[in-house]
Amino acid sequence: MKVLYKENEILAKAKELSKSFEKNASTIDLKGLFPSDNIKLLKSKKVMGLVVPSIYGGLGAEIRTVSKFVQILGSGCLSTSMVFGMHCQQLFTIANLCNKELANKLLTEICLNQIYTASVTSEYNKDTNLLTSCSYVNWIDEDRFTINRNAPVVTGGEFADSYLITLKKSSEDLDSDVVLVYAPRDKVKVEVKGQWESMGMRGTQSIPMAITGKLSRDNIISEERFSDIANKYMIPIGHIMWASSWLGAVKNIFQKSVKLIRKNTVKLKSDLTIHELAEARLLIETVDTYLEATITKYNKAIYSLEANEYSDWNLMSVHINNLKILASENLIKALEILMNICGLNFGYLLNKEIPLERTFRDLKSSTLMFNNDKLKGINGKISLFKSTLLE
Repeated sequence: MKVLYKENEILAKAKELSKSFEKNASTIDLKGLFPSDNIKLLKSKKVMGLVVPSIYGGLGAEIRTVSKFVQILGSGCLSTSMVFGMHCQQLFTIANLCNKELANKLLTEICLNQIYTASVTSEYNKDTNLLTSCSYVNWIDEDRFTINRNAPVVTGGEFADSYLITLKKSSEDLDSDVVLVYAPRDKVKVEVKGQWESMGMRGTQSIPMAITGKLSRDNIISEERFSDIANKYMIPIGHIMWASSWLGAVKNIFQKSVKLIRKNTVKLKSDLTIHELAEARLLIETVDTYLEATITKYNKAIYSLEANEYSDWNLMSVHINNLKILASENLIKALEILMNICGLNFGYLLNKEIPLERTFRDLKSSTLMFNNDKLKGINGKISLFKSTLLE
């Protein structure tokens, strides 16, 4: 992928954005507001196409750069970072699936108009299985169809400019015969069905929605087997973006905690505090290191795919699942340690020095999003057949 801008220029832009996001992060959380101003700012900086190849007008950033970008955003406002990271997930999927003609049409428009794309994969009458859909494409004729899609959770859905929606191919097909449908906001009717009253991640406004409308065959991104699409593109990038967002937020808390410790002569001289600080850092850096390693392995797998070489995607799934599990479990533990260090006033209570209590509430969702127990079950089953670690 041709890179339009140097990484340091992209990350400098992220730092500038993050400083701005930090100013309204508390208000977004306390009032449960979608970070509309932050998304507008991202659009004004022309970064909505960060992950899109430059031939379509995007910045052509590599996954590692996108991860760093999202981490920096997460240090300012975790809700904004998650929304943006999931947007990148959708565009990465589109860029890797569309034929050149369709990609040129969609991605060029997305980059030109700085379109924010939301994901619609959840459904009421199924569990968290991304690989199936009960709703279907209702064909009118060979080229036109209608959709009637209800989803209990759509992150930022009320404010999205377009949607990437999972639907099964037709009413007669199996629930596993899923296609991805790209729906511009002006081509569908969107109805909000409820509120997002959550403990944390309040700014994501992951509300229930109904989406109906009439679309054409050109809106179907790919008819490739959906399990391959999900395992090769959607899930890996999704988990990398989630882990990056969480990691950036917790890195910020660690840095602010150290500043507080330096001001407190009692804690500064405490062996227990120093020991706990080291323990928190170890948990954070373990995630950081595993994230880097996973991105390296994923890039290699994608390269093998493009070169028509063999790559074991079952093992890649284990690495990707482990990243999500490790990040969610380690980072909340790190926050618990930092909360103990910072104490009641700066750890547990709302204060102007450090957003630890907000970040802790936000991170409590991390193990529940695509539940860790389910991921461990998947990894366990794969491990029964892929047990070799000495390679």
